[in-house]
Amino acid sequence: MKILVYIGIVIIVAALCYCSLVPGWLRPQSKLSGNLEHALAYFVAAVVIVITIKDPFQALFLLFILAALLETGQKWIPGRTAAFSHFLYSCSGIIAGGIVMKSVLVMV
Repeated sequence: MKILVYIGIVIIVAALCYCSLVPGWLRPQSKLSGNLEHALAYFVAAVVIVITIKDPFQALFLLFILAALLETGQKWIPGRTAAFSHFLYSCSGIIAGGIVMKSVLVMV
């Protein structure tokens, strides 16, 4: 069962990379604002990571680094713009996901 969760992490990271680094016209669109998309995507990633990894702080730190790299990478992708505010919303999703799951795991 644990292997399925690790596969889930790989799929989530791959989806984050795809959605962040494809040209604007190929990116999947939702009806949410871009900032909310960032927060929600990284919230889900953080939740899965905290459930799976024994040292979630290190994994969440790496997720912050990934968010920064992907947002910076958008600077050179046609039809995309890099924005510090998007990075901050990604960070808020990571923090919220980490806090929520740590709280849930403490109660269990």
